[in-house]
Amino acid sequence: NTWEERSAPGLEADFMVAAAYDARLDRVVTYGGAPTGGSNETWLYDTDTDTWEQVVTATDPGFVGDHAMAYDPTTQRTYLFGGGADLLPLDGVGDLSDQLWVFDGEDWTLVGP
Repeated sequence: NTWEERSAPGLEADFMVAAAYDARLDRVVTYGGAPTGGSNETWLYDTDTDTWEQVVTATDPGFVGDHAMAYDPTTQRTYLFGGGADLLPLDGVGDLSDQLWVFDGEDWTLVGP
């Protein structure tokens, strides 16, 4: 019941990143975010070894930030929803996505809409 500082992965993105703990993989999955542009990087974090691994996927949700991720124990997959590629709009919220993606540990698949 204490907080402990852990290592950082060398992500291209430094904000607007989403993450979810994937119990099947026993890893934290992170995706996307923004530095000055967008990121389409997928990273896995192993809490036991305090190590990060970048996963190069064949497909991905693209450059996205302000999205949400969650793990579904029924399907044993991590899902990513929404966000937008217009990461720092000066005139409002920008164009937002209604896409739902699923990560199986190796690749992303678009499942909706």
